[in-house]
Amino acid sequence: VNQTAVIRQRGEVADYAGCEATYYCNETGNSMGLFADQTMKHTYNNTVRNATYSVYNNILSAVFDEGTENFEFLFKRITDNDNKVYNRLYTYKVTFETGADEKIPMQVLSNEYGYLLMKPTNPTKEGYEFKGWYTNDDREYDFDKIVTKSMTLYAKYEKEATANTTALPIVLGGVAIVVVGLGAAATVLVLKRRKTK
Repeated sequence: VNQTAVIRQRGEVADYAGCEATYYCNETGNSMGLFADQTMKHTYNNTVRNATYSVYNNILSAVFDEGTENFEFLFKRITDNDNKVYNRLYTYKVTFETGADEKIPMQVLSNEYGYLLMKPTNPTKEGYEFKGWYTNDDREYDFDKIVTKSMTLYAKYEKEATANTTALPIVLGGVAIVVVGLGAAATVLVLKRRKTK
């Protein structure tokens, strides 16, 4: 009691601790969910396949309705028979920078909450139009993609066009008055010259 202990696992659980885990393939968009009750959900080409699984000597054996498939298994990744790598997903945090007074709560992505980010309500900034959420390398974020790392998304705005419809008639009206005034002055000068002759 109250002493430091080292716990080492042996046998099948040496590779997989028995907790729920999600693995995701960036290349294909496929995923594998491994659950503590030894069940598995394999999302493959937009179809979910259910299986039971076991892990032994770095091989994950999944028993599907159509037969058994073996995958190369390491704690951080699973490799399928086509050499596609599924990396283990952990807990990630996504923060939002609005560039305005408005604050948007941080989102936590995990096995418990899932790995798809919920699109927040568009922020507002006076005199600007909201254009979308962008990553720090100025790429528009795709909310249909699985989150595979912690990050910050930045609100992008475009200055609103300020079309001043009342200014043009006033300016034109002012020009018209000046032109009429110059015309009247010229007429007066011409009449004065005629009178002096």
